[in-house]
Amino acid sequence: MSTAANPQPQVIGTIAAWAKHQGIDVSVAYKRMKKHGIPFTDSGEVDFTTADAICAVQLDQKQSQNAKGSKPAQIPQQVADLGRVRLRREQVELDELEGKLVRLDAVREYETQMFAKIRSSLLAIGSELRDDLAEETDPVRVEEIVNTRVNQALAKIAEWTPK
Repeated sequence: MSTAANPQPQVIGTIAAWAKHQGIDVSVAYKRMKKHGIPFTDSGEVDFTTADAICAVQLDQKQSQNAKGSKPAQIPQQVADLGRVRLRREQVELDELEGKLVRLDAVREYETQMFAKIRSSLLAIGSELRDDLAEETDPVRVEEIVNTRVNQALAKIAEWTPK
């Protein structure tokens, strides 16, 4: 039987919800976040576990400073870094769900399809125009025919959407 402790579930919520969780006023929560460098997302969400750990260390440090001859405690950098990583990951997932981010493999697939479409459209122009161009003797007219067909192909490509 394993005696390893189960990790606490990750709780992420607003700063106001964290203040309620801590039993403090929202203004005090904002001050603590700023003073102690507690990480939060662009949308104002905070990882409760990380914020609690940082606050606990800071409060211990304050109590240690009040006791004579004691060295102040330091926030474990790993705790702060872990909190920042968690929040960044959550923000990235949220941005992806909201359509603000696109996965790299989806972009590469789109590029592959787009380049194939461009290549096939442009390569087809020669065989489509060869008979018409064989009869033309005026270089200006040949240029007009080719440019018109290239512009048509590019316009068609611009309307293309991947499958």
